Amino acid sequence: MSHGWMPSSPCGPECLSGDEDTVGGLRAASRLVHAIGVLLAALAVSPVMPVAGRRGRARLVRWFFRSVLRAFAVRLVVYGAGRLEPVPGRGALVVNNHISWLDIVAVNAVQPMRAQAKSELRGWPVIGWLATVSGTVYIDR
Repeated sequence: MSHGWMPSSPCGPECLSGDEDTVGGLRAASRLVHAIGVLLAALAVSPVMPVAGRRGRARLVRWFFRSVLRAFAVRLVVYGAGRLEPVPGRGALVVNNHISWLDIVAVNAVQPMRAQAKSELRGWPVIGWLATVSGTVYIDR
């Protein structure tokens, strides 16, 4: 399927030489254990979310998403970061046609926000619970 607005890249499989760096089994296992630990910690902290207040929730959400990035050794660089705390009386709409789960994690690591997601996500183990606790708005598609 191809459309004029679909993203494309001039680089395909032929751009890979075959000698790219890979992650060893021990490092991959360590990252997975770290990520599972972050998820378990988030589950343990999630009952506090409703009573943590706006700033407390924002701090917890930022901690969670930054921890997920650290678990998978993803470095986040933010350009043009001005004031990241919400301005009283003002809102913002962030539209993100994301192409990866990392997009959601990166945006929330900088500025926590309520997300919109497909209703099926609500039933996913662990992730569905955390998304619901964080205030995700579910849409039937």
